[in-house]
Amino acid sequence: MLVAVVSAEKSSVAAIVVVFQVASVAIDVMKAVLEVIAVILIVLEAIVVMKAVAVTV
Repeated sequence: MLVAVVSAEKSSVAAIVVVFQVASVAIDVMKAVLEVIAVILIVLEAIVVMKAVAVTV
């Protein structure tokens, strides 16, 4: 009985660790996606500015 409880606790701890690892990976992926979006927005903004400059010149 005790052995079963201990092994169950170990497996639940392992599951929690896995969940945390997955969460940290997901957070890293989200950060990367946000960085890519930020770069795209900067590029689009630069294109808009270039078009505006081209129109005024």
